[in-house]
Amino acid sequence: MQMAKNLAGDGTKIIKNALSGNKTLVEDSVRENRWTICQGCPRLQNDRCLECGCFMKIKVAFSTSKCPMDKW
Repeated sequence: MQMAKNLAGDGTKIIKNALSGNKTLVEDSVRENRWTICQGCPRLQNDRCLECGCFMKIKVAFSTSKCPMDKW
């Protein structure tokens, strides 16, 4: 249930950001850095964050996304 709630919230932020004309995706270097941080986190399991339930390999690419542990 929490994962669905988080997904809806993130989706809303991404859509609002895009409709405002803002950049939706981060640069490749930012995405790669975020993913590297996630891979070193003990709360990542099978590419999924145990804190928020998101598939982090996807979440790291969006400019409105943030780490639930404030690591990026």
